[in-house]
Amino acid sequence: MIQLLNIDTATDICSVSVSRDDQVLCYRDLNEGYSHAEKLGDLINEVLEEENLNYSDLNAIAVNIGPGSYTGLRIGVSTVKGLAYAMKIPVIGINSLEALANHPHLQASTDDLIVPMIDARRMEVYTATYQNGSLIDDLRSLVLKEDSLDHLGDKTIHVLGNGAAKTKELFAAKENVIIHQDLLSTSRGIVQPAVRKYKEKTFEDTAYFEPYYLKEFVAGKPKKRF
Repeated sequence: MIQLLNIDTATDICSVSVSRDDQVLCYRDLNEGYSHAEKLGDLINEVLEEENLNYSDLNAIAVNIGPGSYTGLRIGVSTVKGLAYAMKIPVIGINSLEALANHPHLQASTDDLIVPMIDARRMEVYTATYQNGSLIDDLRSLVLKEDSLDHLGDKTIHVLGNGAAKTKELFAAKENVIIHQDLLSTSRGIVQPAVRKYKEKTFEDTAYFEPYYLKEFVAGKPKKRF
């Protein structure tokens, strides 16, 4: 039996779940903007209390390590590192795009292509392509254009995540592209890849691992105040 605490703060959704093997027991998805610092601890306590679990009942903690929101990722990763270090349990890092590709509400056949997209501002997204659970197109940042998916051919393509809304007009004429604007990041998508990594004993170095930003953070110029 593998009991995991799963945490996703890669976007504006703060999501926490508890799973046993590959089944989600309890979850909270809070979409109140970037309130992760204030809400994450409460959500963790809520899901554990609902299942009458203590931290000592957990085998590991799984966390979305990015790419995504710089601030959100730092909050999630730092929280997980503190908990894992205190409880002496391993950390499992899951890529945000792999988590989206495993969204529990996505219905796709084994031949379909899954293209998760994380908003990277303006017309840019972080994206990759998956088929039947396997990565078939490299994770990258991409400035969206009408032909951005043409290299994938005529197979049915599912686009999801908080970057999917940007594609609605661009891909409107493509009959093989299905856009799922309502399928957003959730810790429930972490569960299956996290269980696989746990069985393989693929853990992060709790003291030293960092979020995967993909692009370096560039701070904007502060606004002048008069």
